[in-house]
Amino acid sequence: MRRWVNIVLILVVILLLMILIGPLVIPIPPLQGTLPPERLADSDSQFIKLKNVNVHYKQTGEGQPALLLLHGFGASTFSWREVIPRVWIDRAPVEVDWRESLQSRVSG
Repeated sequence: MRRWVNIVLILVVILLLMILIGPLVIPIPPLQGTLPPERLADSDSQFIKLKNVNVHYKQTGEGQPALLLLHGFGASTFSWREVIPRVWIDRAPVEVDWRESLQSRVSG
C-alpha cells in the first residue's frame, strides 16, 4: 500500500512540474494578425537588437551615472513607474525588459 502512495506522489509531482515548467520550455509560435511589440510600445520606448533578440528598454533622463533597472519574472518596465521619479533626480535610469517579457522577443 505504501509503495502505491509513493508512486502516486511521484506522478503528481512530475505532472505539476510539467504543467508549471512546460510552457516556459516549449516555444509558442506567433499568432497570425497580431501587431509587433514595436507598434504597441509607449512613445518613450526604444528597441535594440542583440543577436536575434529585439530588447525593449526605456531611458529616462541623461547623464551619469546610469542606473540599470531589471524587473522580475512576469513583470515589465511598468513595474518601475513609481521608482523613476525618485531616482531620476541624481541618476539616469534605464529600464530593460527581459527576453521573455511582453515587448522583448526573438526576431525571425
